[in-house]
Amino acid sequence: MKWDEEDRHTLLATIEDFEEYLSSPQLNWVLPGYSTTLTLGSILLSLKRLSSCKSQTLPSDVQQAISKIEETKGKRTSIWERKIEAEFPYRIRLWENIISDYYEEGRLDQAYSAQVRNRVILDLLSKERRLFDLKQDNKITDLDLRLRKLTGIGSFVWDPVLEAVFDPEKFWYLYVRTG
Repeated sequence: MKWDEEDRHTLLATIEDFEEYLSSPQLNWVLPGYSTTLTLGSILLSLKRLSSCKSQTLPSDVQQAISKIEETKGKRTSIWERKIEAEFPYRIRLWENIISDYYEEGRLDQAYSAQVRNRVILDLLSKERRLFDLKQDNKITDLDLRLRKLTGIGSFVWDPVLEAVFDPEKFWYLYVRTG
């Protein structure tokens, strides 16, 4: 499944369980019939990637799902923020394990283009956070330094259509050499 189909399906499936997910203590919510789990980070990633599509090219049910997510976020701000704060250290641990594995190998492999989604999600979650944790921010900086030692500037690792919404300055880790 291509990223745009996956993101559309994710957002449509999200709407069915979104209120229940937000009210639950679970960080990862299993979406029936999907290989991915629902988290606020995965929702933010889907929204960001779909922003590369012109709104008129998005089916109306997807546009409605986006509106519903934004509306719910506005109404349930404190729950949204708690989920963000819970997911952030989880994503740091995932990214740290990924970087450690690459560091042991001494290079990035082709799986990087799929695994880097965790780093993108960290940036998207960071924009949503109201509280900043210096220890967590320093951990991300350290991991970024380790990644920079493994690679150099390269071409965009995702579908070129997405380059328009992922600035090379901010999302530099999407513009690296792999292999």
